[in-house]
Amino acid sequence: MKHLAALAMALLLVAGCGNRDDGSDGNQDVDQGQGAAALLVEQQGEVLNAASDDGQGLGTAGAEREDLASAAETQVAEVTDAGGDVGALEPDAGAVSADEGVRYEILSDEAVPGIKRTIEVRLEDRVSEEALERIAHALKAGDPRSYPRTFIGYYLPGMQVGAGAWATTHFDPDLEVRIIGLSAAEAAEMSEAEDDHSDLVGRWLDDAWGTERRITIFRDNGVPFVEYLYTDGSSGVYELVESVTESGHRFEEPDAGFGDHVILNDAGDLEFWDSDGYIYTAFEIVD
Repeated sequence: MKHLAALAMALLLVAGCGNRDDGSDGNQDVDQGQGAAALLVEQQGEVLNAASDDGQGLGTAGAEREDLASAAETQVAEVTDAGGDVGALEPDAGAVSADEGVRYEILSDEAVPGIKRTIEVRLEDRVSEEALERIAHALKAGDPRSYPRTFIGYYLPGMQVGAGAWATTHFDPDLEVRIIGLSAAEAAEMSEAEDDHSDLVGRWLDDAWGTERRITIFRDNGVPFVEYLYTDGSSGVYELVESVTESGHRFEEPDAGFGDHVILNDAGDLEFWDSDGYIYTAFEIVD
């Protein structure tokens, strides 16, 4: 897997939208407050250089969550009302509070002057629509130039960039927030759904390709099976063929085409592969 040469990580406390207590329009306050947050992060944020990991796609996929969490010491931006000094933002002003802090990585930021700006972001975990909205405003304010449209795609750890985002926040020109994959609430519900498999290999959440499902691999009298549970309550169980490789346990359906198979890696996560190579990783549900 190839990483961009430069990446920036920040923990932003940013203001949401609203009116001032005196009844005046608060939009200008929001824009200026978010601009201050973005400027502070730009000045103080640590820029990391990451070398390309050619040939290490399998090794990096299973450890991506740890890499994202420990890649850098994050910076905190706290802003007051527009025109004031940098300081603490009151919780009721619509800020993401400290216990709701969102850590993310900007994977790419490309612009066509006067036309559009496109940003790809890696989130550490699922977040609420409200948090996405605040991140979107902060990212948009990070560039002083104006664009009629700003498109922002969000990816969870293990998701392949360009193969379908977990969520989007598009300004076209007004902001539209859309969660495409499993929301935080849906993921929690599916993770907690009971099953009666005694010889359990593992359970994983899969957001890729619009599948939005829970994967369970178990054995019955020594024979491996996979169960798919979808958000609409439907499910299916299929027999698997298991083999042991240097990369981990390999599972595939007997009639799978194009070399489709999964590898259970040392981290307990499920890597999806086909005849062309690595595709993405589904992370284990930890009780």
